[in-house]
Amino acid sequence: MGLANDRRPRSLSKATDGYVRFLSVCCEEHFRCSVLFDTCPTVRSGQANRSVGNPGMTRAAAGIVLGIYQRVYSILMGTATRRRRLETRALLIEAGLRVFAARGIELASLDDVADAAGFTKGAIYGQFPSKGAFLLALFEQYAAVARAGSGARQAPWFIPLTLQFAAHAVRDPLLKRRFAIVLSEAGTGAHTSDAELLRALARVLRPSAPPQSPGTAS
Repeated sequence: MGLANDRRPRSLSKATDGYVRFLSVCCEEHFRCSVLFDTCPTVRSGQANRSVGNPGMTRAAAGIVLGIYQRVYSILMGTATRRRRLETRALLIEAGLRVFAARGIELASLDDVADAAGFTKGAIYGQFPSKGAFLLALFEQYAAVARAGSGARQAPWFIPLTLQFAAHAVRDPLLKRRFAIVLSEAGTGAHTSDAELLRALARVLRPSAPPQSPGTAS
């Protein structure tokens, strides 16, 4: 995902900004080594580079140093890119929980989610190729919150999205099975109102046992 597609919401962590600052230092050192390697006559000739205050810096040594800086720069760039991608994904899912709870699974769009999260359309489509892929990620996050306990389930979007998933599960057999499992696991033990709702929905969505034939009935 290119930076052109990312408006960088303020909620991106300070750790990422720290990576960027550290990368800028590496870029500067990378440039200095490149200049040293490419323009210094004493380095190119293999002689000691005393003119720039590095006695004993030969062409081979300069090449090794430059290679190290290039490797470190490449690793840090990859780490920062992966970190920013994960943060973008988390922000999109967080916004999706609110948007889908408010507008419904059928009416909410990925464009709505991107706008709510403060990103462009390119950012969300770079993370999720389709609405179905986004719904799967959304359900996984919902399931994690549902299993986390009553405290986590106090999020304003939780009950509305629970009802949205329940309505959608009636028409989607695969979601129905997965949703019933999540509800059964999340509703055990607690006696809060949200747990009672989860248990009630689990009973409704639980697959019914096949009827027994007269010959096998006891």
